[in-house]
Amino acid sequence: MAGQNPGDVEYGMFWHFGTNNPGDVEYGLFWFIGEEEAPPPPPFERVGKEVLNVKIPRDKYWITDYPNLNPNADGQIIPDLFGEKKNITPVCIDTVALKYKIANCDIRAIFSIDKIRDGVRVLVSGVDYELDLPNGEFTIKGTPKLQPNTTYYYVLEGDWVINGTDRIQFYGWNNAYADGNAFEIDGGGVWTPITNDMTFVVYGKNTIDGEEEEKVWFTEGASYAPVKLRDHADRTKIAMSFKTPNDGQSFYVTKIIGGGNKNAGFPGGTVYMTLYSDQGITQVGLKSNAHTHFTEANNNIRFNFPQRGNISELLVDAKGYVNVDTSLMNNGSDILKYILNYRIGVSDSALDLAAFASYKTARTQPLSIYMDSEIMFNQFIETLEATHFFKFMPTLESKFAPLYYVAGEPGGTPHLQKEDFLPGFSCSRLLESVKQKYQILYGRNPTTNEYLTREVESDIAKFFYRNEETLQVSTYLKDAADAVGLANSYKALLEYPGRWAHFPARNYGLDQIPTEKVKITRARGDNSGGSFDAVLFRIMKLNKAISDGVMTFDTQLDTQTYE
Repeated sequence: MAGQNPGDVEYGMFWHFGTNNPGDVEYGLFWFIGEEEAPPPPPFERVGKEVLNVKIPRDKYWITDYPNLNPNADGQIIPDLFGEKKNITPVCIDTVALKYKIANCDIRAIFSIDKIRDGVRVLVSGVDYELDLPNGEFTIKGTPKLQPNTTYYYVLEGDWVINGTDRIQFYGWNNAYADGNAFEIDGGGVWTPITNDMTFVVYGKNTIDGEEEEKVWFTEGASYAPVKLRDHADRTKIAMSFKTPNDGQSFYVTKIIGGGNKNAGFPGGTVYMTLYSDQGITQVGLKSNAHTHFTEANNNIRFNFPQRGNISELLVDAKGYVNVDTSLMNNGSDILKYILNYRIGVSDSALDLAAFASYKTARTQPLSIYMDSEIMFNQFIETLEATHFFKFMPTLESKFAPLYYVAGEPGGTPHLQKEDFLPGFSCSRLLESVKQKYQILYGRNPTTNEYLTREVESDIAKFFYRNEETLQVSTYLKDAADAVGLANSYKALLEYPGRWAHFPARNYGLDQIPTEKVKITRARGDNSGGSFDAVLFRIMKLNKAISDGVMTFDTQLDTQTYE
């Protein structure tokens, strides 16, 4: 920064396109203090450097904290989840209990865990898994593991409407099975023994990756009578007890074949099988896969149980932190303030809370943020700024504020005219700022790190300015409509060359910062034949020579800055 005078202070906010990778967008704010005999920086500059350059602290998975942790996750970051995310891969923090964690919840709770999928199967909350929302954790049911010489119960339940005609009839034989009994279960959960035992075969493996073999079976008896499922309020479920072999060997259940069945009417629904160690209170492992094929009479029903090892492949849909009012935290202002308060340690006294409230009202597009890697705060804020069109800046009151651009002339905007300008007024148009395509990346999938994309184009940029470059912007947006709206906002800013005015002035600017406005009236402003008549420009960069009161402004036409 040659040519600076001792004590001069330069403030600015800037952006430029095409950094390390084509189409990248870089946002930032900076300051400069003269190198020779410079006075101590004001407090907000020291805070600013600490805030912008700090790495957002993250908790991590460590085996010392979770003794049964999946060893591949040791040292991995526990993400922060804000807003809505699909296809999150959880980490198994207890490979014995099959407990999983999806996000950091040290201050707030996870808003919801909406869906957990084991392959293509959607698990059922409260049956296949138990939630611990305050800690962002859940425990899933593993493959049913049965102990030797023990009585268990399998329960069959359907989901079609009870109407007295649509039912399934399972083969039953009068008191034919010595080690168990069949039951009808009514809508109140009352178990009633019946005389007709259902035929079945239980298959299993001694180890989760072992060979499958028959473990328990019961075949036909002397007298047949059907056992009916869901034809009456007293038969909302049916069950059969059985006893495992007394061979000292526990085993994992792979499938249970439910003998023969016969349709009556059109029971067009789904049937699950669930194993219990008592009469419907203590579930053993997970439910079976659904059985839905009831078109043929007298066919055997095969209930397969998913084989889950110590670490299952799961995907989760969830929503992130909640606000103090228990609403979902997907607003940019809430998220930014949360990270400043609870991740970086910036107190409310260092924040312009009124500016945060205004930002929350002005920028309501819902965000979806899954912070699953180590990043600097300035990296986070750059993407957030690009998403919601604002700047995170220090104010002259030594507080940080999200400052967003709005149309119109704020009160107190200085009006500079011919006599206010010192020699050196100039204007320029930046052709290099023009872009033809505006591609917004949104809805990041945390498992694949892929984004959804929306794009708009400018014929003016292409055919008038002969530009076919693409501007690509990564965002935290969740919805496609908001991505299209943001693309159109970028198009409005960048399909014409940027129009800048550079000038020194005295007695103006000491109480201003970048993002504020000035109004210019000048007969020979834009070129020899042009003029500015009370035209608004946005301050993008401001050099304050405090010793002689000269301010050097770099400004851009207000309508070409954030709206």
